Amino acid sequence: MYLKIQTYLNTAMVSSTDLGGETHPSNKSGYGERAKRVALAFVYGHAAEYSGPLYSSHKIEGNTVRIAFTHVGKGLAVRHSEKLQGFQIAGEDRKFFWADAVIAGDEVIVSSKNVPTPVAVRYAWSSQIPWANLFNQAGLPAQTFRTDDWSSKSRPAR
Repeated sequence: MYLKIQTYLNTAMVSSTDLGGETHPSNKSGYGERAKRVALAFVYGHAAEYSGPLYSSHKIEGNTVRIAFTHVGKGLAVRHSEKLQGFQIAGEDRKFFWADAVIAGDEVIVSSKNVPTPVAVRYAWSSQIPWANLFNQAGLPAQTFRTDDWSSKSRPAR
């Protein structure tokens, strides 16, 4: 599930989730550098990675969920910490818990002892987005994503 804006032809996005909070990033030169990278690669065809990892698909494997990405470039990376952070996982009850996540090649494996039978994963899907720290080797942050399509109006029966 890509961000909706990226489904339009000839449309790209510049991610700034790690460049400062609020509506306008405080690191404007960093944002400008990323916008330049998008323009050169996406518009003018230069050989350079212009996006951070984008959710591609997921597969449930027992008590874990394996997440695949596009735009991994030369590989996935963790930044600003030793531990991958920002992932939440839920079971059929739709109750999300912070999850353990590890990089496995160009994928991330997500699990939690609180969710023995997972069905959904979300990344950077809370007010604590600044500490979500999945990047690619080009230094670009992963885009926020969710594997579910649950809305607040479609709660499970109790």
